[in-house]
Amino acid sequence: MKECKRCQVTKDLAEYHVNREAKDGKQSTCKPCRNKGNSAPAMAWAKANPEKIKVNTARYRFRKKQKKAETQT
Repeated sequence: MKECKRCQVTKDLAEYHVNREAKDGKQSTCKPCRNKGNSAPAMAWAKANPEKIKVNTARYRFRKKQKKAETQT
């Protein structure tokens, strides 16, 4: 049993994600709290900045494709 640092509720260890760097090997916040996270602000930013999302996605895919080509040769 462990207390979530965000919702302050004591839950079973199965309710926490793994974190190898933590003393007990689990995250400090439970899965439901981590899933809530900052998703609403992130989604609002994405809706407000579709061009930036498009550019960042294209850059990521290009770099990934280059990296894959380098490892295959």
